[in-house]
Amino acid sequence: MKKIVITNLVSEGVSIEGKINSASSIRIDGTFKGDIVVEAPHGIIVGPNGLIEGNIKSGGLVVLGKVKGKVDADAIEIRQTGVVEGEMKYSDLEVFSGGKFFGNTINPEFEQK
Repeated sequence: MKKIVITNLVSEGVSIEGKINSASSIRIDGTFKGDIVVEAPHGIIVGPNGLIEGNIKSGGLVVLGKVKGKVDADAIEIRQTGVVEGEMKYSDLEVFSGGKFFGNTINPEFEQK
């Protein structure tokens, strides 16, 4: 994934419940419960202490913390400390050594037509 310029931040120690719709990238270092839709191609970073519980739709997702829920992203990176629990729909997936995924995956390129 290319370098991501962060324009929105949920800081460590902050907890938010609800829905986020953003045209630009966001980093979650705190806790977010709800749905996130980010239109930016390199959309969401979940920091090492970050937690998202809910549904995610984005051009890209980088996970260093934890995600629980349904993810729909063009590109997903699960880094060394990252954990994803749930369902992932993606075109490009990269799991670094130490990264963890528990659940189901959907790659549209391999779905039967």
